[in-house]
Amino acid sequence: MKTLLFLSIFTAALVAKNISYILPHQHDSALSYLCKALQEAQSSVTIISTKIDSYELKKALLPSVKKKIPIQIISYSDENLGVEWVQYANVSLLFMDSHSIMPLTFSLILIDDTLTCKLSTALDTALMHSTFSFLECSHTQYAREYANKIRNTLLPYSKPYLKEPF
Repeated sequence: MKTLLFLSIFTAALVAKNISYILPHQHDSALSYLCKALQEAQSSVTIISTKIDSYELKKALLPSVKKKIPIQIISYSDENLGVEWVQYANVSLLFMDSHSIMPLTFSLILIDDTLTCKLSTALDTALMHSTFSFLECSHTQYAREYANKIRNTLLPYSKPYLKEPF
């Protein structure tokens, strides 16, 4: 009985650190959660996606940009990515060589090394509205380590959008 109680408490604590949304049904809630997390970032933001085409997410990044928080965006192309971000010194825009590495089928967002969110599609509003997908956000150390492993695997295949900073 004591073991069952311990496992129940452990499971409740583990699940409490994870938040899941099913899209497109919970699109507004998922987008709201992501935007709030991006606006409240304190130390760093990393976004890895094949495409970023969401006005709401770009708008949510602005407070972090204005607070001079380092933002790293890794993608395959500049199509709908928002190359307007390169005008800010604290934003680094990197492109992966699609010939050297297999394409991603998901998006990954790391905020402050405390929150990791994985979306099963690109960060594209139209796609998020029309395709069955999921968003899972976690505060667990395992999720952070896994996301950092993915980021560190992709970085050697990435090149900066601008060769030299301003």
